[in-house]
Amino acid sequence: MPVAVAIKKYWKFLEPTDRDNILRYKYVWYVPTFKAHKGTNGGVDEIDKSDGSKKRRPLRKGDQNGHVAFRFEKLNVLGAGNFGQVTRCLDHKRKREVALKMICADESFELQARIEVSALERTRNGSPYVVEMFEHFVFCDQVCVVFELLHINLYEWLASRDFKGLDMSIVQHIAWQMMHALVYLKRIGIVHCDIKPENILLRRPGAYDVKLIDFGSACFKDSTTYTYIQSRFYRAPEVMLGIDYGHPIDVWSLACVVAELFTGRTLFTGDDEARQLSEISKRLGPPPRSVIHESTNPDRRVDVSVLTALDDDDARACALTSNRKASVRSSVVVECGDTRFNSFLRQALRWDQTRRLTPERALTHIFLNRIALRRHPTEMTRP
Repeated sequence: MPVAVAIKKYWKFLEPTDRDNILRYKYVWYVPTFKAHKGTNGGVDEIDKSDGSKKRRPLRKGDQNGHVAFRFEKLNVLGAGNFGQVTRCLDHKRKREVALKMICADESFELQARIEVSALERTRNGSPYVVEMFEHFVFCDQVCVVFELLHINLYEWLASRDFKGLDMSIVQHIAWQMMHALVYLKRIGIVHCDIKPENILLRRPGAYDVKLIDFGSACFKDSTTYTYIQSRFYRAPEVMLGIDYGHPIDVWSLACVVAELFTGRTLFTGDDEARQLSEISKRLGPPPRSVIHESTNPDRRVDVSVLTALDDDDARACALTSNRKASVRSSVVVECGDTRFNSFLRQALRWDQTRRLTPERALTHIFLNRIALRRHPTEMTRP
């Protein structure tokens, strides 16, 4: 309705801040009132272990009167962090539920918010495996980004299963979709920089289809200026070692996620970067000396066993003298009977990013390529 009509009808119900803000609009689609929100202030999602569905708890106090821009009615919080929060909202203009991300009005987030919006503008309608942004605007000095509403993330899904690993065919299906997402991001010059189970969401209940979300840490391939990126458990070694990075860091992170989906456990769990590198070295073997020579990280707490690496000649000599059994054992990243899976992980988790599996080549690897040879399940079996 025209704002003049809304003011005449609802003025006495508006809170002081809303009385100031409503005057900035020509039309409004939702007018919050004390009466409308008394005792019904939304909720926060909890995961029901039985079927992965959500229950509701109250919203936090201080949420801006349960609305955004006199159009989006806040229903419940989906996630929160230093950046701000993501809320499930009812868009009264478009008559649909959406996820709305509000980024804090802080100088430290202003630049990254602009980068995030620019990255999302590039991804619009470009890939079925990347979250769709509907629009963005500024409200109360906060950048607001409106997305399609998806289901729970992969961490929540694993938690609802008591961290029991997924069937290999499901892991393949998810990996195949996310590699297609990375092929697309590489083509348009975006590095996601924060791939982890929490940032991969199921599209809807009862299905295995997923989408990549949260470009809050993303950068463009020619502007990789930040040195502290990626969640530590999924952080590529070149980032920790202070080496120039690019698209290969996303492949590393995704490989860690894929391994976790199968086992139900995080692959590398170092308490800090030094221990994280040690964990990687124990499972994959030490890094090539060429990688160590590129390192510019001033933190020298990294274990000697990590830094004392074999060069390529030493590695070849070692391989020639090793027996067959030791060679097979060294190729195992996770314990499973599928050698193709371990081959995929080994190639995607190479220390040297120049030799790491690319998204394009990953889709031709036998672990993922064989999906096209048979019909793949897309619906969950309900417990």
